[in-house]
Amino acid sequence: LACGRQRPSSHPNLMGQRHQRRSSFRQVLRYFSVCCAVSLFLVFNSHPLAAAFLGSCAPPARKNGAVRRFAQPAVAPQQQQLNAAGELLDMLDADVTTTGRGAALSTSDRERVFELVSGLQRRDGNAVGALGQGTEAAPLSGMWRLLFQGAEGPQVSATSLESWQNYLAGEGPSPLQNLVTTDASVGNVYQLLELNGSDATGSFLNLIDFSPTGCLEISATLEGETAPGRLSFRFQGGEFRLRPLWNGTVVLPYPVPFALLGDNAVGWLETLYLDKTLRVSRGNKGSVFVLKRDGGASASEDSLLRAAKEADDDRATDSPGNDALDGDPIVFCPAQFGTPGDYDDFAASLRRRGHPVFIAPLNKLNWFELVPSFFSADYWKGELKPSKVLQFYYRALEEAFSQACAHLSQRGRKGGRVHFVGHSIGGWIARAYLGEVVAPRGEIKNVATLVTLGTPHTEPPKGSWVEQLDQTRGLLRYINNKFPGSFHASDGLRYVAVGSAEVPGRLPLPFGLGGGGGGDDGIQPGSWLDRALAWTSYFALGGDGAVPGDGITPLSCALLPGDGVQHVELRGNASCFHANFLPSPGPSVPLRGAPWYGSGAALDAWLSLLSEA
Repeated sequence: LACGRQRPSSHPNLMGQRHQRRSSFRQVLRYFSVCCAVSLFLVFNSHPLAAAFLGSCAPPARKNGAVRRFAQPAVAPQQQQLNAAGELLDMLDADVTTTGRGAALSTSDRERVFELVSGLQRRDGNAVGALGQGTEAAPLSGMWRLLFQGAEGPQVSATSLESWQNYLAGEGPSPLQNLVTTDASVGNVYQLLELNGSDATGSFLNLIDFSPTGCLEISATLEGETAPGRLSFRFQGGEFRLRPLWNGTVVLPYPVPFALLGDNAVGWLETLYLDKTLRVSRGNKGSVFVLKRDGGASASEDSLLRAAKEADDDRATDSPGNDALDGDPIVFCPAQFGTPGDYDDFAASLRRRGHPVFIAPLNKLNWFELVPSFFSADYWKGELKPSKVLQFYYRALEEAFSQACAHLSQRGRKGGRVHFVGHSIGGWIARAYLGEVVAPRGEIKNVATLVTLGTPHTEPPKGSWVEQLDQTRGLLRYINNKFPGSFHASDGLRYVAVGSAEVPGRLPLPFGLGGGGGGDDGIQPGSWLDRALAWTSYFALGGDGAVPGDGITPLSCALLPGDGVQHVELRGNASCFHANFLPSPGPSVPLRGAPWYGSGAALDAWLSLLSEA
């Protein structure tokens, strides 16, 4: 009072506010103490929630002068595997020119791959399903594309002596396998697994793609499970499927005698990790394989495999015999060096459509009956006559024609008629046979139609220097002079000439010097080998190589000139190549899946005309 001051503590409002502040502070302190006590309890009991709380909120503690940090949040094992699988795909699912399926990776990247693989290995025995076949959501069966192949430790060159010593000692993979699968020039490497039921048997196919040239297939049988997740296999054989010409597949054996390799042809694959996208396996030679499930091969690979499969399916499909068929019989005239065996698939297709087929029974030795004519004066003058040099072919046609007529009699079809179909030079030989043999006997009325497929009907232009290179040495000129065009149309014989515009002739020369073009007027560009072979053949037959044709016969030559001849030009979807085999004096080379006059839309385009005869 003497100083005129008033004690603040005596004011009732101020006393209440101070009490409230002290009470609030005590509550906060009490709450913080409880949190610390609970957190310390959880830490000492290794609870992840406490580690997460203090790891993010508490300051670093020191122990022996060093900063000690609390552990980061634990990640569930399943999530760790998913993370590792994702990282593995990111590293390896790239252009093979970058990764080389492992060969081009740096040492550190390879080490990281094996670290990820180790982390992916499932610890539980049921991880890959019963008998190692996967689960319903992630089956082991299917098409898999190889992303990585390699073994831990120093890399050994596939061309080194050490790699072969390891392989023969059973301590390393095949050097050829490593050389091929790690080659960046190889398009893709696939493995197709097919499991049969629950006994872990079946097969797998390794497919090494060299598209568009071809592929290598190595097959093996699965022989059961030898340990959880481990399937035993035995290599059976291999094939090179090459596509050198006309989109046809040539099959050559893989030159490794697996039957003689003993234990080196036997092995196992152990599934280390499997989900719906990724598969990691280890082989018995120590190699690790990382594969990605693939819905299908590329367009070129798929067409290659499909063509081979369709050809195999055609061979496996039974066709009825001639005796059970009531359709009009067909006498078939093969191409040069052609034999009935070269046309088995074609004959089967015709029989499935109801036509009995009788192929002129030629063999390879018959064609050597032409040799004596090579030393005659008529040969060098270009004045050969079919009645003298083609007697072997006439005999074969006579036998086939007699069988066709006998078939009509046996089926009670007196007055029935026969169709002649000639392939390549078989077309103009059929013209000569009908004119020189059948017509003089008065039997031309028994022939309804002559269909020629890719037959070179016209000789080289007169006066041109290629006339001197006439491959028929006067035979074709003689036939065109004696039996031109639809010569027997007045006798009721119908003429149908079929040609294709699939391949434009062109030499592989720069600046357009090779002639020809690509893609115009419905003409398919084809491969350079197709075009070069076509140009050479077209030029020899017609004097101009830069024209469209079937790869051997130019379209203009295949269309027999003359009134009354029905022309069928195969273009677009019906366009085709000259043949589905390569004829030779020795064994013919099949071109499986090659579209030609006797297959697919091309066959349908002309075969339907026979019913109109």
